[in-house]
Amino acid sequence: MRDIIFNRLTVIWALLIGATLLSVETASGLFAKGGAKAIAVVVIIVAFIKVRFVGLEFMELRHSPRVARLAFEAWVAILSILILAVLLLGISV
Repeated sequence: MRDIIFNRLTVIWALLIGATLLSVETASGLFAKGGAKAIAVVVIIVAFIKVRFVGLEFMELRHSPRVARLAFEAWVAILSILILAVLLLGISV
């Protein structure tokens, strides 16, 4: 039983659940204060952190060839930066 609880994937899964709860709690707290952009920024950042965890751990990209892992990491970084830039700069697409 101890091996299941302290398994790497179980710990990552627990972190993903915690990140989801953090997003929900942050959004509900900031929503009451009227910080729509702040909510969006926090939720997007947490979402891309979760995407990275899922890709590396559950899709097993951590152990894939270096090119595949770097392509995934670059995709996550570039897409998150572009989405945040569109949000913060108010660029219409």
